[in-house]
Amino acid sequence: INAILAYDQAKLQLFFNEFFRNKGGISDGGAAVWALDFATITDQRSVYRANRNEIAGAMLLDENTSYDGTNVSFHANQATNNNIATGGGAVVALQHAVVECLSCIWSENDGGPQGGAVTIDQFSQGIFDDNLFQGNRALSAGAIADTSSEDIVITNSVFEENQATRGSGGAMRSHSNAGEVTITGTQFIDNTSKQIGGAVYFQGAQVTMDEVSAFNNSAYRQGGFLAMDEGLFDGSHLNVRLNRSVKSPMAGMSFFNTTIFNFSNSIIAGNTSPTSSSSLAAGVDLSPGTGNPPYVSVNYVTIAGNANTFAGGRLIGVGWMDHIVSAYNEGLQLEGTTSITLNHSDLYSIPPGVGENGIWGPYQDGEANTNTDPQ
Repeated sequence: INAILAYDQAKLQLFFNEFFRNKGGISDGGAAVWALDFATITDQRSVYRANRNEIAGAMLLDENTSYDGTNVSFHANQATNNNIATGGGAVVALQHAVVECLSCIWSENDGGPQGGAVTIDQFSQGIFDDNLFQGNRALSAGAIADTSSEDIVITNSVFEENQATRGSGGAMRSHSNAGEVTITGTQFIDNTSKQIGGAVYFQGAQVTMDEVSAFNNSAYRQGGFLAMDEGLFDGSHLNVRLNRSVKSPMAGMSFFNTTIFNFSNSIIAGNTSPTSSSSLAAGVDLSPGTGNPPYVSVNYVTIAGNANTFAGGRLIGVGWMDHIVSAYNEGLQLEGTTSITLNHSDLYSIPPGVGENGIWGPYQDGEANTNTDPQ
């Protein structure tokens, strides 16, 4: 039974409350709070700790409800049923719900099948500003699962040591037909995935990233920091360093079937991957797959020090195994792209001095630096 049930346009205000070890079954909503039918919740400085429910460990927001939380802590809550499609360690938002959190802490929650901290589902929206997601886990989407077609906005937040223990997206996963995902001023540190996307995995989303840093994230397969399948990507001021792939040669950022790829004012450096392939890249991998070749724009980007013996540091625009590259380790491979512009970008071969050219393939010259040796 829930600690609180709010419905029928109820207005609930919570201040300095603690919800501890509440439990609920699959029909009981969230263990601590179940809100539905246009209910509105304002929550300040509450603590949700060690609550358990089959779907939503602490809170279920359903049927056009809204939650506005400030300085709220969600710790060690658990969704206990791994056999259902929707789960969320602390919070689940369904059917046009809105979750807005300012300066909240999400730590050591267990989402069961997905969403270690929170799941945004069924036309719901999520807005997270100055949040800390630390040590959360789920089979997939270690901290945030986005299965909604509405927008997700994340600003000035930190994702650290979250885990996708069996699937993809160590910190976050946006599933197919996701809406717009905007991430700014945010850090991804030490997140891990057993499949792809050590920190984030996007499917069919329109993604904008600005002022994002990614350090020491790890995926068993491709995309030590980020993996993306279909959709649009616009990234600027990214700092992607020291991420790794355990199995796949695509260590830093991996894009497949991405329609538009804009990339500017960024650094991709020191990412590592196995050396078993000569056709994929350790820095950034951009593959048109079975779809049309993408539009690509690269401006003021440095790609250096990424370690795959055969393909260190390359930004690649070909399908998997469609073109086998020699050991010259070109800084940027462009075959398969329909349009590309390079402006003031530093493209280095790895190891230094091995490559004959920094760029291989057709491109529009916008004063790109094609030195083979960063020194």
